[in-house]
Amino acid sequence: MLAPTVTVHGAEKLRADLTQMTRNADRATIAATKKVQNKVKAAVRKNLNGRPRWNHRGKSAIFAEQVNIPGAPRNSPRSGGPGKFTGDLRRGVGGRRRLVSLGGRVVGGVGVGGGGIPQNNLKKADLEDKYPFFAPGYRSVQTELPAIYAAAWEAAVLRMGGL
Repeated sequence: MLAPTVTVHGAEKLRADLTQMTRNADRATIAATKKVQNKVKAAVRKNLNGRPRWNHRGKSAIFAEQVNIPGAPRNSPRSGGPGKFTGDLRRGVGGRRRLVSLGGRVVGGVGVGGGGIPQNNLKKADLEDKYPFFAPGYRSVQTELPAIYAAAWEAAVLRMGGL
């Protein structure tokens, strides 16, 4: 007995559509990873925004009156917790610019670099031990991260007209 023959039309179109859907999902993953990195960076930097510890008290060559930073204590001791961190430590909080694709997975990351300045590398470890800023910043946004990926992938699938 002969086996029935079946002719399938549109297999090439199906293959092209599946390839396009895969590309859309990959682009969505990369975009979501960048968005996640930015969200984590912002949360970590937010923890570096303490109240100013030191005030500019006294007259200066420009201002005849005393100058005080609003919100800062008038006589602030130079001890206790850190105030607002600026400069290289703050700029050092960054994400991976070129995302790496390993085995079908997109790998990004957020870290605190020292900008090649040795004293910064010493400061950041000591600060994280005494006044943590990185770990609490990540934990504060950790629950929001899966939703970012879900929304990006849903948009990628809907772009193809659904399944």
